[in-house]
Amino acid sequence: MKILFAASEDAWGGFLNRVKKILPGHEFIAEGRFEITDLSGIDVLIPTMSRVTEETLKTADKLQLIQQCGAGLELVDINAARKRGIFVANVPTDVSGNADSVAELAIYLMIGLSRNTEMMKDSLKNRIMGGPMGLSSIMTHLK
Repeated sequence: MKILFAASEDAWGGFLNRVKKILPGHEFIAEGRFEITDLSGIDVLIPTMSRVTEETLKTADKLQLIQQCGAGLELVDINAARKRGIFVANVPTDVSGNADSVAELAIYLMIGLSRNTEMMKDSLKNRIMGGPMGLSSIMTHLK
């Protein structure tokens, strides 16, 4: 089976090399960039952040599956794939932990914004607890 990974070989933290180890009997091609121009001879496409349009799918003579390595399929023309009998799949966020990770990061960034992340970094480096003082604490004292 010929699998096209639409990114550089080391993208996504070496994701492609991990998949290669799990599926040693298949041929993997790393596109080298987030762009797909020709799907001739490809059985499976991992689009990563590449646009998959109806025009691109016209070049697919063997494509059976578009498998996203994450949740996002907004760049894939699912209807065009469906018309050609190509299955489209992703990694559901409710079972992968991805949604939880995104929520945790969002909360961390909101806290960081309210507490001045540069000063937080310095406090951690210098082992200072309780600093910097957050904006909500400053605003309370100013009232």
